[in-house]
Amino acid sequence: MSLKSILKKVSVYDYALSYLRKTAVHYYKKRIDQDEKLRATINELNRAKTLETHYGWKKHKEEFVLFHLSIQLAEIINTLKERLQLTDSNYRNASFLDAGDPDRIVLRSIGSKRGVSLNIVDDCVKQIKNVGGFPVKGDIQMMPFHDKSFDYVLCFETLEHLENPVRGLKELSRVCAKKVFVSIPWVEKTQIHGREHTHSEPAGQTHIFEFNQKDFSKIVARTDLEITFYKEIKIFPKIVNPINNFLLGKFYFPSFFPKFQFYELTKEGANV
Repeated sequence: MSLKSILKKVSVYDYALSYLRKTAVHYYKKRIDQDEKLRATINELNRAKTLETHYGWKKHKEEFVLFHLSIQLAEIINTLKERLQLTDSNYRNASFLDAGDPDRIVLRSIGSKRGVSLNIVDDCVKQIKNVGGFPVKGDIQMMPFHDKSFDYVLCFETLEHLENPVRGLKELSRVCAKKVFVSIPWVEKTQIHGREHTHSEPAGQTHIFEFNQKDFSKIVARTDLEITFYKEIKIFPKIVNPINNFLLGKFYFPSFFPKFQFYELTKEGANV
């Protein structure tokens, strides 16, 4: 019998879950307090008032979900800006595609003037339109764009949802002229999930493939993209308390990853 089953049997599972979430919030706050730049970006995200509806198909009000999401998005935005500024001082005037974009929050945060959002979910397409974006409904694995339609292509926390991530990466490369920026969950070992995984979410929102760095590099090698930057980005700070470290690692991190992987992929022969 699993520990989860035992906790449910003795009627303390809900209490334990509440404790875990409160503990997670404590560490989220600690992470934000330690990083002034992160805190400033999160304040901007909070002013936009779109975090609760970020995913489009579901509204989140739980404190632990919003803290996790805000840190992850802020780190993506800050890292993306840093990489763009290194190679393109005029990037705000470049053309962008955000593939898998649910609410235009990244394009808006980097000041993109020529950004297009692609999503397969109707609620997300509607949400992007409502905030003044340019949504296109479509599948990343078969995108309705010409070759090299965009200078830069973004694809954050999306590839793990695709049935064919190699085809998805090839499509991202096809419509890109310069660079593709990708983030995926961090896992120590690559995992492939069946239909039962996150069964409460709608089609297209469940994780299928979760790649570690070594295996994702093999996937990229099957495209005409080259990894020119890689960074593991922590969402949680270091957890010193051994009990909290065990409990969060066992019951919380499987759903809320403690860190994620950020990749800059440069197209072969790109003039950058």
